[in-house]
Amino acid sequence: MKKQLAVEQLLTRYNREPEFALSARMIISLAFVPIPELDVAAAALLDVLPVELRNTFQWFRRTYIGILNRSGKRLPAMFPPRMWSTYRRTVVGSNRTNNYAEAAHRRLRSEFGVEHPTLWRFIDGLRKVQSGQDNMYEEYVRGEHPRYKRAKYIRADRRILDLVGHVAEKIVVFYLAAWLSRKLLFVQFIIYSCPSLRLLVKSSTSVKSACLFRTSFKSMASVRNGLILGTFLPEPGTHIDMEKLTFAAKSFNGETGGQFFCTKIETGQARVVCGLGEKYGFVAAVGLGKIGQGYVESEQLDEGRESVRNAIAAGAIALRDVGVTEVFVDPCGFADAAAEGAFLSTFAFDELKSKPEDRKPAISFHLYNAGQPVSQFEELWQRGKMFASGQNLVRRLADMPANMMTPVRFAKFAGEKLSCHPNVQVIMRDQRWAEEMKMGAFLSVAKGSVEVPVFLEVHLKSKMNKNPPVCLVGKGVCFDSGGVSLKPSDFMASMRADMTGAACVLSTIDTLAKLGTELPFDIIGLMPLVENMPGGKASKPGDVVYAMNGKSIEIDNTDAEGRLILADALCYADSFNPSVVIDIATLTGSIGVALGCAATGVFSNCDSLWQQMSDAGKVTGDRVWRMPLFKHYSECIVSNVADLCNTNKSAFKGMAGSCTAAAFLQEFTLCKSWMHMDIAGVMERKAEQQLFNSNMTGRPLRTLVHCIEKLSQQTDASVRQ
Repeated sequence: MKKQLAVEQLLTRYNREPEFALSARMIISLAFVPIPELDVAAAALLDVLPVELRNTFQWFRRTYIGILNRSGKRLPAMFPPRMWSTYRRTVVGSNRTNNYAEAAHRRLRSEFGVEHPTLWRFIDGLRKVQSGQDNMYEEYVRGEHPRYKRAKYIRADRRILDLVGHVAEKIVVFYLAAWLSRKLLFVQFIIYSCPSLRLLVKSSTSVKSACLFRTSFKSMASVRNGLILGTFLPEPGTHIDMEKLTFAAKSFNGETGGQFFCTKIETGQARVVCGLGEKYGFVAAVGLGKIGQGYVESEQLDEGRESVRNAIAAGAIALRDVGVTEVFVDPCGFADAAAEGAFLSTFAFDELKSKPEDRKPAISFHLYNAGQPVSQFEELWQRGKMFASGQNLVRRLADMPANMMTPVRFAKFAGEKLSCHPNVQVIMRDQRWAEEMKMGAFLSVAKGSVEVPVFLEVHLKSKMNKNPPVCLVGKGVCFDSGGVSLKPSDFMASMRADMTGAACVLSTIDTLAKLGTELPFDIIGLMPLVENMPGGKASKPGDVVYAMNGKSIEIDNTDAEGRLILADALCYADSFNPSVVIDIATLTGSIGVALGCAATGVFSNCDSLWQQMSDAGKVTGDRVWRMPLFKHYSECIVSNVADLCNTNKSAFKGMAGSCTAAAFLQEFTLCKSWMHMDIAGVMERKAEQQLFNSNMTGRPLRTLVHCIEKLSQQTDASVRQ
């Protein structure tokens, strides 16, 4: 209730006005009304509530009671009254206490025919602890001094967390799964307590399927193979049938004698059953949405491919949670998208954990051909696997702590990683070389750190080599403290990933080399690698430095360092006379304000190059969005003491940060087909995304690789020249 009041900006009034608080608590008092009288009591309460609490009351009604539709039918509530009402009426009309946990225990005991005193004591103990916490909270609300928590209760808290983290997620899952051959039970109290148990679904067809093969717990536990199969949503008002299964699901359904359950599964959701044969211990049915989904202009997305990625991701995570180590995947019509969903969703950066049991188990994925020719989907599967592996490499590098991924270590890793490709050359340029090239902007950032800078240059040689090269420039700030203009400490830890642009360039070249795509041009990757630290020699606000092309730059803010190192890198890229220059950088937080994590912000002076990148994003599901590059933004970065300023110096200082940063970079490239990709908004996982369960996302690696492949097929003279 307090969270909802906070959402409606009424919490302050609740805390300060006793009468208003009493009115709000009257809504909660509905818990003491017998269920048959809830509607009458709710209507009476609505008449006396203040107008400001009407929205709160409607939220409570939707969430905990359910609203009546026009036909008089009650819509289902998220938490129906039987779960929270203190009193319920018996058959004879008398009141009795509603102990939902006790009822769940009785059903569990009745279904299985055995006693579970330990489980009941655990649940009852949780209830008592919660009651004590509620009393303490009420004392705190009344203004009384909070009681100090005794050491034994602190230890109890740790034990409870351990039980929930290990017992609930592992032992209880397998315990209930062991009984599936007898009866599939949906224990609602435990379902709400243990997220992994939400994978078990009560339905007559699934019970029938589980009973088809009588499997003991011992044999089931020994089968660590899993299978992911796709199902489509039926049309409204119709029931799901065989036509709503993918080809692979139909084939498996035939192998199991028609016992594969096909209950309705929402898009992007997964349900796991077991006992369907001896080959696969667990089968995850995933929801692909409606049949025939395709490109949607308003979303700039191929929803058919994206639904496959998200559905396979949900199935892969569900099977991993029940201990499966080898998974066969239904291609669902898009084998490459299926592979991306499987490999991206199960990536976990846990290699630095010392205990093996704290790391996520490794899972091997294979294509489930289901009677179809393997070659039909195998090539696409391998392609999707390479794309996902390339993106996971970016995620690993971005998540690596800064003390383990310094400029020198990044360069050495790149040399080792790319050494297996005979057509790739890695060149590490040192500080002396940068001084000879007069890269004053690049060196001004590096001098604040004891870690020496490295200018990494990577060449992917083409066999044809008939056209000017394509240059990829990646921002490589291995740690960004902000320099003298220090960042807030709350946001500094994630700045280990400020070299994600360089990681994208490195992984793009590695992925293209693995794919073996015959490009008609060389790929040149340029990665200026530095740390931005507030050392004794660090640049100061107001300093003026010179870039490689001779332009002077006033450093107004040392935290706007990315554009400084990119300026010299772009100047150096011009020396190769490239046909296309694309720079990738976690440059500004402003782009996240504008676009969130839905798309990468893109700036370009070439319409055809933008169209290629946009089309690539529609296919990969990792979208891009074009931002303006007006002359107005170039006027905002003119300095009074130098040619340019590294921040917005206009009257609108602090506004349009991503646009003025792009305008700054444009001053240092002569290429007519240039693109700047600001990936700061998509660097981290900031929303609930099936594909990403770790901190860093590795975006937009797949879009970048796909775009370069399309560029190799392009004959547009505006980009080739």
